[in-house]
Amino acid sequence: MSFNPFGKKLSDVTAEDLEKLKDISEGWYVDYKRKLINIKDIGKHLCAFANQFGGYLIFGVTESSDQERKAEVFNGISSSDVEKALTLVREASDEHASPPIVYDEAVIQGPCEKIGLEDKCAIVIIQIFASFEPPHIHSSGKIYIRQADQSKPKPVTDRYLLDKMLDRREKTKKRISDNINNIPRVHTKQEGNSFVYVNILPDPYTIQTGKDLSFEDFCSCVNPEDKQDFGDLMPMQTMFPCKNGFVAKQVMDNDPGLATASIRFWHDRSVRFEIPVNTGTPDHIFSQTGAKSYKYFADFYAQYEEQNFNGTHLCDLSHIGLALRSMCNMYLHMLDKIGEKTSCYATFEIRNIFYKIPFIDTAKYVSRCSKYGIPVVQEENIKYREEPYFDNMFHIKKVLGVDSIERSAAPYYLADPINILLRMSLGLQSDVSDYDYSEDVCQHLANRDQ
Repeated sequence: MSFNPFGKKLSDVTAEDLEKLKDISEGWYVDYKRKLINIKDIGKHLCAFANQFGGYLIFGVTESSDQERKAEVFNGISSSDVEKALTLVREASDEHASPPIVYDEAVIQGPCEKIGLEDKCAIVIIQIFASFEPPHIHSSGKIYIRQADQSKPKPVTDRYLLDKMLDRREKTKKRISDNINNIPRVHTKQEGNSFVYVNILPDPYTIQTGKDLSFEDFCSCVNPEDKQDFGDLMPMQTMFPCKNGFVAKQVMDNDPGLATASIRFWHDRSVRFEIPVNTGTPDHIFSQTGAKSYKYFADFYAQYEEQNFNGTHLCDLSHIGLALRSMCNMYLHMLDKIGEKTSCYATFEIRNIFYKIPFIDTAKYVSRCSKYGIPVVQEENIKYREEPYFDNMFHIKKVLGVDSIERSAAPYYLADPINILLRMSLGLQSDVSDYDYSEDVCQHLANRDQ
């Protein structure tokens, strides 16, 4: 929303700032209400602002009676009615708008002599954001839009209006899909290598704090000085700013000019993890890492030979769970820095896996290979989803402060569902029950150099 009568974030607005409303007319962006109105009418205004350009619904202000209709009297509503007002707005969004409306709220308590707001009175400000997926349909079955200083209904059969709103939604969907699918090309030396790309987006229905992550804070989250109390970590050694965000790469023991494990953070709070997958014949992978790295590789190799595989390459995905938890933990630390609390949506893509064998070093997987045969991936790339959007990506609710969970457990709530879906898409397990939380951490991989 471009119009802001206060010139600052809503959370920073004070009673003195309300004096600026004396120069602001009720109209496309602002609606003054002297007192509370009924819940259905609140829903109409929420829908109208969201369907147009966004705006402010302000309770406890009386506009002038002349044609300018500027804020004149800051009478407020009773402080005892503030909770009722906020409840009405919340229920109006949930029950009288489909889909629900994204808004922020602020309560300015009196007294304030400068604007004439008395003690035990309050101004309630509701900031409605221009929606990225209109139209929002009111419970009456009508589409409301702002026309000058009123919220006017339009019939659902108004094709011009519907097409205009749906075009706005489609442009948003295309922008999100293009951003997620805009994966950078790799060096020619790595064109046949397998990679996992995971995108995480914050819930668009959550109001952001308005704070920006600084480059210094970003660096402290990907390569912290105090590693002992940080939690799961795969530290990055190279960090730099990029368009609309930051990038961190793990270059230790790697060629820094090639694609390595990395995190890209955008200022809109979305993030992408890029994880290379070790591939090669069983002999090649085993010789690279050694016997200490695996518990069940010998048993798997026996199955590989018994089932007459001859040089078929493996994709060693044993480390993906640890990598995901570490990267999710770093991402959570970034959000902690800016005080962001939200659920999120996730999507992923696995590239260059055609006719390769997915491998994870667990007893369950080896047993599954013995019983049902070793799986071979039939696709070149696997995407979840083809055209990712908030209506089809995986919604992870129990993270980032939305529910009451231990902070140390949050990386698991975020990473494990992604890892499960990734394994299921590769044929490593058939359902959620196959995921062994006690063993599938593959903790021995993290300890291989000890």
